[in-house]
Parts: sequence; structure tokens; C-alpha cells
Amino acid sequence: MCRFIFLFMSFLYHSMMLNIAVSSDAPPGVVRWLETSGRFRDMQCDVRVRSASNSPGSLKSTIEMKVIFESADYWERSLNVAPELKIKSERSYVNGTSRSFRHWEETKLRGRVTPSEQGLFGIIYTTIEGQRPDAMYVGPSLGYHLTSNLGCWKSVGELIESCEIVAEASNAPEFEVYLFKDVCGFGPNESSHYDIRVTLSSKYDFLAVRQEGLLQGVGEPAVTQYVTSFQDFKQVDGLWVPTLVLLGSSDIPARRVEIVPESIKLNSGLAPSELEAQFPKGTLYRDVRLKQMFVDGEPVK
Repeated sequence: MCRFIFLFMSFLYHSMMLNIAVSSDAPPGVVRWLETSGRFRDMQCDVRVRSASNSPGSLKSTIEMKVIFESADYWERSLNVAPELKIKSERSYVNGTSRSFRHWEETKLRGRVTPSEQGLFGIIYTTIEGQRPDAMYVGPSLGYHLTSNLGCWKSVGELIESCEIVAEASNAPEFEVYLFKDVCGFGPNESSHYDIRVTLSSKYDFLAVRQEGLLQGVGEPAVTQYVTSFQDFKQVDGLWVPTLVLLGSSDIPARRVEIVPESIKLNSGLAPSELEAQFPKGTLYRDVRLKQMFVDGEPVK
């Protein structure tokens, strides 16, 4: 029943957002992006994060990921694969609460081999919205949680409602380029504001294939804050999903994020309660909100 209610509310929300898009005279390509975005509710996948060189030793971490796009509830289990220091972690962002567990698994060469020496611990705290990486890999291409690098989180429906959208020239017929102005709503009286330039592709149902975050000072040229490029899309259950994401502060990427195609599951009806990180038995953790240490749910005196 909970899953049915969630799916119904997601459908209702996107229907409302589509009405906003049409009534606000948004460009047809942006409306198509919103329509496609509304078909993504949740996603599960495995992720490999590498340095941009993609050399044999460039793998930095492996991640299992689950995300509910609309609510931004998120879970991941990751492993830092650096040879001298492995960090296992599990974290979640559910209903405004962050839970994270980390375990430093250092090598004998560094002299730390016992669980206590390796830093076994957990923490619970209130989520800081601007620091949430919940949809940073594929979400912005699908129209969810854009502008994360700029300190505010908005989806395409919210941008349509609040931003001036300017069409720009593209270098190929399949691409449409749009500038979303003042995405964080700072207004014309501020000394600077943030814009996003988005390139949409008709080949992939008008999902974004490129995004640029731009800092625009009054009377000054725009400065690029970040560039994200979405590549190598795969069709899953009739929907296109980017399987290669290049992240950087300019056109020279710093990180290469690979989504494992065979691991992708879409719209399986994830509930937020399924995503909450669980600390291993016997793990000491601190609830920052309560200012108290716990083990297995019991306070440590």
C-alpha cells in the first residue's frame, strides 16, 4: 500500500509540474525533458568512480547505489580501493536524516590491523541540504536535483517555474541548448548569480547530455564553475540512462563515473524505509541530534 501511495503521489506531482511547464510557455524541448523526467521514480545500480585518465590504476571506488529521485531519499555502500588504505562505508539520506558508517581497513604496513585501530564507527545527524550527493551521478541528466555544485537543489520542474529560460545555438540538429538564468533565485539586485546551460538530446528523449554551471557577476563575463557530460546511454525498460558521466570544473574532466549497465534497475517501487543505513552489530555510533553515543540502539553511559 505504501508503495502504491508513493507511486501515485509521484505521478500526481509530475502531472502538476507538466501543467506548470505548459502554462509558463517553456520551450518545447524543455517540456519534453520534464515529460521524460516524470517517467523516472527510483533507480538501483552499481557505480565505478575513476580518475579521468581511465588508466589501469585509475579506479578510486566502487559504489552500490539506490535513490528515489523525487524525494531524494538515498542509500549507498562504497569501497575506497586505494591500495594503502581501504575505506568501507554505508550511508543514507532518508527523511532529512543522515546515517553513515565507515570502517578504515588499513594495511599491516601502516600498523593498524584491529577494528578499533581501523576506526569502526557510525554517526547520525541532520542532513545539510547543500551537501547531499544523492543524485549527483545520473540525476541531473534525468532532470532531478540540478545545481548541486552551486549550493542549491532544484529539479527541472522547479527551474521551469522560477527561471528565465533562453534558447541558444546548438552545433547539431539533435541538440537543443538552453540557459536557465539565476537558478538559485538570488535576484537582480545581487552582485552575482548562477546560471545553468543545459544541452538536451532528442536522441535520448530530451535528457541532458551536458550541463555547465556558470557564475555571472554584474558587468563581468560568466565563469564556469563545473561541467558535467553524460555519455554512453543505455536503454532500460524503454528509458535511456547515462552509463558514463564525466565530472570536472572545466572541459577537462577530473572524474569518470561508470554506471554498470547490467546492474541498472528502474522504478521498482523503493520505499524510503528500505534505504536507511544499518550499522553493523556492536558498532559504536554517535547521534549528533541527541548528543549521545549508542551501540545496537542502546545508550552508552
